[in-house]
Amino acid sequence: MRIRKTNFRGINSGGKIVYIPTQPSSFPWFNVEQNISFNSKFASGEIAKIIKLVGLNGYEDHYPHGESEGFRFRMSFGRALANAPDVIVIDEPFNNLNSKTREEIYLMLRDVFEQRKLTIVFGTTNLTEAIFLSDKIYLMQKNPGKIIEKLKVELKERKISIMESKEFHQSRNEIEEIFKNKLERALYHFSV
Repeated sequence: MRIRKTNFRGINSGGKIVYIPTQPSSFPWFNVEQNISFNSKFASGEIAKIIKLVGLNGYEDHYPHGESEGFRFRMSFGRALANAPDVIVIDEPFNNLNSKTREEIYLMLRDVFEQRKLTIVFGTTNLTEAIFLSDKIYLMQKNPGKIIEKLKVELKERKISIMESKEFHQSRNEIEEIFKNKLERALYHFSV
């Protein structure tokens, strides 16, 4: 997919978007290194850096069949990085992960974001992950789908322990209040 015009930071006309669906995809006949390097123009040295960045170093020769969702997400994300995108779009990627794996992937995504200064857009219904992973949150309503609020997230640190902090819970409560107030008003306007 190509972007013609956008407001995303750092993307000019013709930027490259890579999409990762809810169910991570992989080629079962390729090992980790082959999956990540598929369609990439990067040399093997850069692919090795990406494999390490997504936490799969030591697994280069493993095949994805029978591997966990977390393992396969890391492969899909690595392949996205290896295609040098301007934006990576991720759709509800963490629903089927256990809490330990989910937290490891949250930290990996934050590290990649910090190191690569990459724009990552992900859709989620999980407020905790939205707050932890995001610098900006766009709240949406459905039917009709539209953005109802834009919020900036300013957390002092991005460690898993921040999720238990007063600051984190205040952000979550603020978002819940916005949903409650905006959607109640929207429903009021549609009442008969």
